[in-house]
Amino acid sequence: MHRQASSKIISHSETLLSFLNMQQFIQAWMAIALIFLCSGTESLLEADRIVRLPGQPPVSFQQFSGYITVDEKQHRSLFYYFVEAETSPASKPLVLWLNGGPGCSSVGAGAFVEHGPFRPTTGNNLVRNEYSWNKEANMLYLESPAGVGFSYSANQTFYSYVNDEMTARDNLVFLRRWFVKFPQYKHRDFFIAGESYAGHYVPQLARLIIGSKVNFNLKGIAIGNPLLEFNTDLNAQDHFYWSHGLISDSTYQLLTSVCNNSRLMREAITGAVSTACFGVYTLVQKELSEKIDPYDVTGDVCLSSNQSQLKIFNQQLLRSRLPYSSPQVLELDSVKQQQQVMGKVDVCLQEEAAKYLNRKDVQMALHARLVGVTNWHFCSVVLEYDISNEERPTIHVVRSLVKSGLAVLVYSGDQDSVIPFTGTRSLVSKVAKDLRLKTTVPYRAWLSGNQRSFSHSSSNTTREISGPVQGFSGEETTANSMNEVLNIFRPGCSSIGVGAFCDHGPFKPSGEIFLKMIIAGIKLGSGAQRDSELDVCHHVDRKDHYSALSPKPILCLRNTNRSCPQNPYLQMQQKEPWIVIAAICASLIFLATGSISEAGKTVALPGQPTVSFQQYAGYITIDEQQKRALFYYFAEAETDPATKPLVLWLNGGPGCSSIGAGAFCEHGPFKPSGEILLKNDYSWNKEANMLYLESPAGVGFSYSANDSFYTHVTDEITAQDNLVFLERWFDEFPEYKGRDFFITGESYAGHYVPQLATLIVQSKAKFNLKGIAIGNPLLEFNTDFNSRAEFFWSHGLISDDTYEIFTTVCNYSQIRRQYQSGSLSLPCSAVNSQVSREVSKYVDAYDVTLDVCLSSIESQSQVLNQMEYTGTIDVCVEDETIKYLNRKDVLEALHAQLVGVDQWTVCSDVVKYEMENLEISTVPLLAKLLKSGIRVHVYSGDQDSVIPLTGTRTVVNGLAKELGLNTTVPYRTWFQGKQVAGWTQVYGNILSFATIRGASHEAPFSQPERSFVLFNAFLEGKQLPPPTVY
Repeated sequence: MHRQASSKIISHSETLLSFLNMQQFIQAWMAIALIFLCSGTESLLEADRIVRLPGQPPVSFQQFSGYITVDEKQHRSLFYYFVEAETSPASKPLVLWLNGGPGCSSVGAGAFVEHGPFRPTTGNNLVRNEYSWNKEANMLYLESPAGVGFSYSANQTFYSYVNDEMTARDNLVFLRRWFVKFPQYKHRDFFIAGESYAGHYVPQLARLIIGSKVNFNLKGIAIGNPLLEFNTDLNAQDHFYWSHGLISDSTYQLLTSVCNNSRLMREAITGAVSTACFGVYTLVQKELSEKIDPYDVTGDVCLSSNQSQLKIFNQQLLRSRLPYSSPQVLELDSVKQQQQVMGKVDVCLQEEAAKYLNRKDVQMALHARLVGVTNWHFCSVVLEYDISNEERPTIHVVRSLVKSGLAVLVYSGDQDSVIPFTGTRSLVSKVAKDLRLKTTVPYRAWLSGNQRSFSHSSSNTTREISGPVQGFSGEETTANSMNEVLNIFRPGCSSIGVGAFCDHGPFKPSGEIFLKMIIAGIKLGSGAQRDSELDVCHHVDRKDHYSALSPKPILCLRNTNRSCPQNPYLQMQQKEPWIVIAAICASLIFLATGSISEAGKTVALPGQPTVSFQQYAGYITIDEQQKRALFYYFAEAETDPATKPLVLWLNGGPGCSSIGAGAFCEHGPFKPSGEILLKNDYSWNKEANMLYLESPAGVGFSYSANDSFYTHVTDEITAQDNLVFLERWFDEFPEYKGRDFFITGESYAGHYVPQLATLIVQSKAKFNLKGIAIGNPLLEFNTDFNSRAEFFWSHGLISDDTYEIFTTVCNYSQIRRQYQSGSLSLPCSAVNSQVSREVSKYVDAYDVTLDVCLSSIESQSQVLNQMEYTGTIDVCVEDETIKYLNRKDVLEALHAQLVGVDQWTVCSDVVKYEMENLEISTVPLLAKLLKSGIRVHVYSGDQDSVIPLTGTRTVVNGLAKELGLNTTVPYRTWFQGKQVAGWTQVYGNILSFATIRGASHEAPFSQPERSFVLFNAFLEGKQLPPPTVY
């Protein structure tokens, strides 16, 4: 086509010679040449224009793809995919995206899995990506180096040795020639972004651009979970594994003292792995399990044979040198079905992208061809990259870019164990110190804006906390200058997801914000900017229930009918005359009933679905003189209740409701939703007869007519009352007295449960007590509370500097102890304030990866900490429970009374618990129970920062050693279905510890299915399911 056009132009020029003089000819020729060049450029663009991708929905923006030759002699060409911005492409910046590996596809991973405009689905279609980055920028995805994806070299000897220098040089040639093809973008604001090994690609390319003085308008770079410094980044894996529960205490000790990860990788690169390192490697691999996604340790995995871009990073180093067990193949449909049910990210999206990009019609639409390979792959199967390049630090390149005035953003997904954020954070901090950059934005949380509520109530809003951020600028620059280094961590972000940027405007979700930040070069929005949306009230006279970090706020949403509640003690004083009357009336009702168990039968709760099992609710009088009665809710097993065990559940606080939290939010048969109840598919009454007790008196519907009881309640009183309750409850339900009996609970039930169990054993009551199970329990004050500092730091909630003072100046047990005594020292007060500021009240301390429900309610856990309580799935389900249990028809169905209070609350407003009891260790009680033959199971939701798994695991290990119990099940993964559900270790077949992966302080709330599997195994006295089962 171009030759034909040239011949026509020459013919016309000869004709013109006969009419024009030489000067006129030259002018005419120049004009014709200009027309030719313009038409040539336009024809090149048209050749690369994508009319429509197969299966894509209609869109208004333009797409282009094709090849840019970077070496004519070697016939080496790089493939690109370019999508213009959805709106105003002429005014929006250009962003180049590079994936890592080394040797993985930016088109496959970046464009079709992460932040491109479309995502493949089953059924050969594409769906729109709601958070595509081309909403804010013109996005250019490049497959580099040659040999990756559709990029190729006709001379295949090129593949035998590729390094960072060659990759950067080819990328620069690509850009120069791409701008010739797209001249309208040459002077546009230009940014380079990437992830993983792009921690090499991106800064090296940026340095070449600056050094070559090409006329690109480069404004900044952004790199996510980047490899910047071999030793720091790889050795951060060791601590990440341990702090997130992936390896045991003993294995962590070996990693840090015998052979760390950087040494192991370096030996693997040289091909000479020492015996010591091989032994440590084998032990680590055994505990980690090949069925954990190291790039998102809380996420499920797609158990297939394909490797992701990031697996290249680890496996290229170890290939042919160390054994590696590839994940087993699993039918994709079953995984997808599971993902749809669970409402999670499609973990098999990469498989769909690979299928899509290997379709012939797709390759034709993309103007792509396969050269030297038979299939398109996410990561190259022909490229031999010089892995020794990974040992070359690029952090000094980043430093030079910052020094030259380029904006640099470094961000980390905080669930990645391959390049953990802790190493990245320390490297960025070091760059700032080396360049003497001042901190312009102290370490703090940043928000991604309002999220939709899962509640049916329009007054409930949820907010997603997106992660900590810290900014630095030079001494001579202004706050708005580009000379900033930012470090961002994005809780809850999957391995294929990316953090978020934002600009001056309202916060927006996910990648759209992420992109806008680097474009605007502006600091991330602070939580303080959002505080105006809330009215915060403090009951400063109730210090006994408040967190040691700060007084517990009761949040009241603006523009609603809610108002800050009055002091509960003032309300109580006004209603004292009615307490005795109400109590007498309640007692008369029961005395007049011939059969208390029949009187307690609940035919049906308002709004409940049809069920076959029986339900009972009512009161058991504990003290006739004081007219003290405890309220219970009892749900018989769904099937075969006559043969299944009896389980008592106690929630913690101290002073929170087992009915409101345990029965209606966690593992009871129903969960409130608007005006109705929904069936809980993972209700524990599928396997046991479940008894929920509100204790002590003053909690929930339980009461004492003598309100002086509330002024001083202790562990001893609570345990004694609970024992009396059981003795009298068994009198009313004698058919359960000889049944296998278990006591379970969570949080402060780490006191309630072992104390009650010990009383039962000591009293020689004829209960058939078989075992106890306690989740995220407070067992030992110093160990449990001081593990918070480690958790906060290792999960990105506090900075390096704050972690140092939190462990050297004043630890959390000191803060808590001083706070309870009413005299917080100045050093501890300063540490307390700094920790609170960085952690942020918008983080759910009981599940640090979750959104929060901003409401006026309190949770059981807020007694131990001030953060908002929430759950997974419906983060506002507790609000629904409060509304439900305060309905008159519900109270009537439950045979419940409000005595001395206006409404039912999750946690008591009237009980003054002796908070010094928190310092009582219950570990000796566990030892006594184990010696008497009672099974003890301790479990931890691994996203809980209130009672972190690391402290609990240490306590259980210490208990096993104290009793001389041998390890009968070494630390290993356990499974729910075909996914890793957590880790477990068993001692002497009587003491066991387990984590629940991705679970909160209230594990059955956030991980109901995994918790159900654990509960069932506990009842049967069996090991948690090992991988060999599958």
